[in-house]
Amino acid sequence: MLRVAVGPVGESFPGGRDAMPAWLGESERRRWEALPPAARDAFLASRALLRDLLQAATGVPAAAWDVSAEAGTAPLARAGGWPHAVHASLSHRLGWVAAAVSDAAVGVDIECERPARSDPAERAALMLAPGE
Repeated sequence: MLRVAVGPVGESFPGGRDAMPAWLGESERRRWEALPPAARDAFLASRALLRDLLQAATGVPAAAWDVSAEAGTAPLARAGGWPHAVHASLSHRLGWVAAAVSDAAVGVDIECERPARSDPAERAALMLAPGE
């Protein structure tokens, strides 16, 4: 199983960024409390997108999932109606969030187009042998 979704960060959530949503699990609540207010919108948007993706992939309601939120580690999702943990990955950048779920380790990242900061030949010399 592999599912991926991308969406915009919402401008507001019910109660605003200072009101913790009831649907966050314990690990997510601890992480949310440690975040600066400016980072909370992207955190909530990515977690909401992940739960929607989990429901679409498994049929288990979004609210039934408990998702880990330890800093520096990929989230794992568990639900009482699903027989095993689901691997997940989240990313956010410049007003967008991405989520992926899989039955194996998975990673997702958002890359934004931007002007090159150096000459292509210079970049190639950093990564390729002279003959390449």
